[in-house]
Amino acid sequence: MKRHQRFFGHRKHAAVFVTLALAAGAVASGCDGSDSPEEPTGGAGGTSSSSGTVNGSAGTGGSPSTQGSPCPEPTGAGTVHDTFLIEADETWTAEGSPHHVPSSIAIRGATVTVEACAVVVIGEDQTIEIGDSSGEPAALRATGEVDAGTLRPATFTSEGEGSYFGSLWVDVTGSLELENTVIVGGGSVNTGTMNGAIVAIGPLGLPANDSVHLVDVTLSDSAGIGVHLGDFTAFSAASDGLVIEGAGAVTPVGSEETLYPLAVTTAALSSIPRGDYVNNARDAVLVDAADRYPADVVLRDRGVPYVSSGDFHLEPDGANALDFTIEAGVTVAFPGDSRLALGSASGPVRVVAQGTAAKPIVFTSAKDTKAAGDWVGVDWGGAPAGGNVFDFVRIEYAGAPSQIASFGCGPNVNDAALILTGWRPDDAFIENSSFVESAGGGIVSGWDSDQAGPDLTSNNVFEGLAACSVTQPKVDGACPGGDATPDCY
Repeated sequence: MKRHQRFFGHRKHAAVFVTLALAAGAVASGCDGSDSPEEPTGGAGGTSSSSGTVNGSAGTGGSPSTQGSPCPEPTGAGTVHDTFLIEADETWTAEGSPHHVPSSIAIRGATVTVEACAVVVIGEDQTIEIGDSSGEPAALRATGEVDAGTLRPATFTSEGEGSYFGSLWVDVTGSLELENTVIVGGGSVNTGTMNGAIVAIGPLGLPANDSVHLVDVTLSDSAGIGVHLGDFTAFSAASDGLVIEGAGAVTPVGSEETLYPLAVTTAALSSIPRGDYVNNARDAVLVDAADRYPADVVLRDRGVPYVSSGDFHLEPDGANALDFTIEAGVTVAFPGDSRLALGSASGPVRVVAQGTAAKPIVFTSAKDTKAAGDWVGVDWGGAPAGGNVFDFVRIEYAGAPSQIASFGCGPNVNDAALILTGWRPDDAFIENSSFVESAGGGIVSGWDSDQAGPDLTSNNVFEGLAACSVTQPKVDGACPGGDATPDCY
């Protein structure tokens, strides 16, 4: 029985062997290498060269080369897997292909291994479920290979053009381990509240299950989401070279959330692998971060923006600070009236946001037509006094009503792009940053201390604001100019 989490619940794919040819070369070109010195080579992405790749074979710039043998196209009737429960280990071979799964099956307490060149054809709206909410571990393992530059993948596909299977569904006790694998035509939008060609759910608390292992995997033409990780589920640390293209091929009325290549909860953010996530209906990562998340998070630059489904809330369980690290080039977009909520007086969050002039970090509105006041802004309610980095960051189109008041010495209503409340930084750590088009102010210095400052205006840009660029903080409970008028730097 599937346990549906509350999460989010443009092209028709071609024949699978055409897709295999197109898959070669996709991974290596999409990896940015921002967090690792080594680029993935081979696999479902093939290996890149000046002459590109043809039919799954890596080119060599025109030089003669020895190439391996491509997968033969299955010619026989294949093998039908029509027993719902698989409770003993099985191997699905290339010789037995195509392997037909006409109706949903469940792997419980066993491992199904899919060989290189094996083809698995899954019926319309049907699912391969791995594991259960409790019980013995289960696994689905598919390992293709690269033979002398020629891709010989394991393949999962639907029954044909215009048909979409449900998902490879990973439950709490399951794991999905795919390498050099191609997935075509999954993600049916008719299968329930969680949609995706790959769907995984985990426990309802930390530690997260890193139960999805994807290395050199190409996932194309999903009816809805490409990969959908719910609850406390993550990619394995070794996942790399993931290509998702053509996600969102079918859009149910009122269900724009199915258009993304990736949809994840906060638990998966730090684990999103290098890869290529463009040429989808919406080229972005959809994030459900509304539930308070109590552990460190790293937002990596994966070449597409992150779109929060609502409030994005980080706060530790106790007094030990958690770290929120944001790589240069990251953009996070927020829907109307939502906010980035960081920490509290009893639960500090340290931010390390180190952008560059060429690759700033951007917090912005998710609306197609953007305007001041589209979203609340960054509501930072607790942090260590030192160790924060906020360099080359841009906050734009914020200033919606924050429901925060009486902090600092600016306007009584604390609407601003960046609202600091209840903690005083040791130094003016905000540098080279921009606060633009806010329906409120720029920065609220919302602390009360026995010391003046620090002044957060230096080396920053403030444009298009409706209130103070930076408010002054209270000193010993009082504002410099009294309470009659706002005190701004």
